Amino acid sequence: MRQIVDNFRPVRMAVALVLWALSFVWGIGGELFSVYMTIVVSSLLFFNTFESYLIIAPGLTIVSALILFGKHLLDNDFLMLTFSMMVLTLLIGGIAVVIRRVVMAQKILKYPEIVNSLSDDKLHFNEEKLRESKLSTEELSFFKGEMRKYYKSYQYLQSVKDLMEHKVDSYDKDLTIIHAIFNELIDSPRMLLKMNDFLYSHLKDYVDKVKAIVDLDDNVVESDEDKQLVENAKDQLATISHQFRDDFIQVTEDERDALKE
Repeated sequence: MRQIVDNFRPVRMAVALVLWALSFVWGIGGELFSVYMTIVVSSLLFFNTFESYLIIAPGLTIVSALILFGKHLLDNDFLMLTFSMMVLTLLIGGIAVVIRRVVMAQKILKYPEIVNSLSDDKLHFNEEKLRESKLSTEELSFFKGEMRKYYKSYQYLQSVKDLMEHKVDSYDKDLTIIHAIFNELIDSPRMLLKMNDFLYSHLKDYVDKVKAIVDLDDNVVESDEDKQLVENAKDQLATISHQFRDDFIQVTEDERDALKE
């Protein structure tokens, strides 16, 4: 149900319904176009416009035509022409999908290359405080590994700061808070478990949304769908920004409590 709500767009659904109605009133393309538009209207509830018109609908229409008409397709020139158009539409959609996947694969590869090239030399551990934590050598090794790994995510956010601070008003403050949380954590390894949400959820989600905006910014032509995706990502970043502030409050309060013990 949530997926249907998220995919519902009044304008595109209205256009599809008009075309669907016209396909019956005017008999456009014979029975096949009516089948095609019926599938489009249904699939728009679960898939985006591209997938509905160029992949799902033509694919299922072709299958339906072969089942309903079989060899009789060859007996009707107009029906065969419509069938051929469906095949061509699916072919164009398939080629577009391949191109999009290749482009996205290249963009995805950029992210680990950027992260792996970043150094963790700015993350300094206080060995004396780590010894005071009384954790085992294995536990401290795991703690350092986790801190270094997720600190690289922060450094990636720093590397795209020039772009992002013009798109997200709170970006600079968010980075300051993230850095402050790391400063608190590196001296308090026992807080790692209490900060699971920050490391494994909030920070990860924030990086994912930023990466999506950066990838869309690479597009030569920005479509309306791209603009909507960016706006959605900004809204989600604003939510995570508040979560970062709660994380900072938690880590500082926990540290004060630890000092009282």
